[in-house]
Order: sequence, then structure tokens, then C-alpha cells
Amino acid sequence: HYATRKQIVFRTDASKNLGMGHVYRTLAVAQELARHELVIVLSKDQELGQAFFSEYPFRVELVSNDDEFAQFVRDNKTDLVILDRLNNDAKIVSDLQATAKVVTFEDLGEGAAIADLLISDLYLNPAVSPEHQLAGVENAILAPTFESLPRKAKIEPAVDELLLLFGGTDPSNLAVKSLNALEEIGFAGIVTVVRGLGAEPIDFSKFSLKINPLSNVKNMPAVMVKADLALSSAGRTITELACLGVPTICMAQNAKELTHAHTTEANGVKMLGLGNEVSTEQLAANIQILIEDFEQRKRLSENALRATSSRS
Repeated sequence: HYATRKQIVFRTDASKNLGMGHVYRTLAVAQELARHELVIVLSKDQELGQAFFSEYPFRVELVSNDDEFAQFVRDNKTDLVILDRLNNDAKIVSDLQATAKVVTFEDLGEGAAIADLLISDLYLNPAVSPEHQLAGVENAILAPTFESLPRKAKIEPAVDELLLLFGGTDPSNLAVKSLNALEEIGFAGIVTVVRGLGAEPIDFSKFSLKINPLSNVKNMPAVMVKADLALSSAGRTITELACLGVPTICMAQNAKELTHAHTTEANGVKMLGLGNEVSTEQLAANIQILIEDFEQRKRLSENALRATSSRS
């Protein structure tokens, strides 16, 4: 916490493969630090991040490479740099530290070991000393709206609403696989499908389900808290659902997401593995099991609330 106004520069991006999680967390941190002079720095060739931040009143700058970014930080006499983009090398972190303190998120690059602080709710970085690392779901940074909404009171015996949340881009098209699985079991309740800014559109007319399609959602917790059961990929959405006590079936979008340590039953999650390797039939069977097993859904919800009760 800075007592006086400082310049804080955020370096992040969004793309089809990278997803939207980094820019959403950057937004959450920026909103908390809004009394300072904030600058969001994005890559010139990553238009998805630019489209995202165009809807918010922050100063945005574009750079072509790390050398240009480091020069920007030096020229502007930046006090703090927050890196949220994965796998920073040691050179860029060292260059930035010539003039600023450096905090990095979810970083497994060599630069994480020399950063002033690493914050990660998804996995522990064994190369970083404990005094320079905050790891675990208790250190997750979520949007301010998640802090103001009451945590889910109870799980109902019947599953009347099911929520599909596969990130801002859904590169493995897991939402369609989930809809096919729900068709297979003849799910009669409401299926709320949230599609992100970079996700391919879905032709919902092909399904006989009661689908509630949503996009560009401004109050995600209000959508999540109504769900009796959620299907999600393995990013920060898992932590958001856990904070609300929503039992969740998880499929990873890619191999990297399989390394995320928060997709466990202790956090309210039934993890099925890599989404591309889960058949529609397997997914349908697992959904059916949780729909019918009220006690298991209740236990997952209680686990999730317990795991996130000590978030700082």
C-alpha cells in the first residue's frame, strides 16, 4: 500500500490462446489502486486486450516488445510494475527493477525468482523463495463485485439451473461439448451459457435445451450465485465459483491448465482432466451423477466455502 500517489504500470495481454483471465485480474487490481496514476500497457499485435480495455477509463499504451516496454517504464519514472502475462524472463524483470519494484502473477519464468513479489493462486513456484511468494486460493485477487455479494447460503436438492463458463475465449470449444452432453441426458432445467469477448459464437438453435445465453457480463457473481451446478475450465473462474460455494465440474482447456493445483475436491471441484480427451458420453455421465447426488454437491459446496474462507 502506497501512502502517496504513485505511478503504477500494468503489463498484460489477452488472446485466443492466452485467454482473458490476465486482463480481468489486471482490471480488478487497477480498480483497487485507482487513486494512483495507472497505465495499462498492452502488445500492439494483441487486439483482444485492446478491445477489452477500451470499455474502461484507464490510460492504455501499446508496445511492440519488452525493450520498448522497459524504456517506457524508465522514461516515465514508474514506481511499481505489475506483470500479469506468464513466464517473464530474467532480463525484462532486471531491466524494470533498475527504476521500479516488480510484482508478477502466475509466473513460472526465470524472472519470477528475482521479482520483488510473486502472487499465484493456481500453483506454487518452487524456484521462488517463500518470503517473495504468496501462493494458494487464499491469495486470489477477484473483481470487487465478488467481495460485496453474500456467499451462497445453501445447495438445493434439485438442479434447476446449470452454468457453463469456459473462459473468455474457450479455444477447445468445451461449451458446445457440454451442451451436447446435456442434450444426451435430457436436462430439463435452465442452462446459462456465458460467452467471453474472444469466444466463437454458438448456434443455440441447434439445441432443444432451455438456454439463457449471456455475453459481456458486468456482474458475474450475480450470475454465478444462481447456479446449482457449474461447468468450467481450469482458470481463475474456479476460484470465483469456489468463493460463492458453487459445486463445479472442471475440464482443462490445455495441458498448462492441468498444472493448476486449485481444481480439487477440497476446493469444491470435480476435475475430469483435459477437455479434448473427455468424451461427450463421459461428460454426460459425470453431470448426471452430480445432478442426482445431492449429498456430493452439498459436500463440494461446503469444501469450496471452507477453502476460500481465509482469502486475504
